Amino acid sequence: MVRAVSLEPTLVRTWAAGAAPLDPEYEWHKAAKLWQTPGVGEQVMEKLTPEVLASALVAAGVPQADATTAGSISTPR
Repeated sequence: MVRAVSLEPTLVRTWAAGAAPLDPEYEWHKAAKLWQTPGVGEQVMEKLTPEVLASALVAAGVPQADATTAGSISTPR
């Protein structure tokens, strides 16, 4: 799909990819580094309740109502 988008970008209205950055010098953010660490990532996700996620989002500047919604739909239980 990436090739198709690169060859004919006018045929694609939106594009989202979940792949890692291609730059070998890319510096992952702190949470991503934790998630990628064997054992630690599992511990982080175990503690990531909807309330914990919402609190972290509020601390990052997300409005309370939006953070609560994101917490309730983003954490598997």
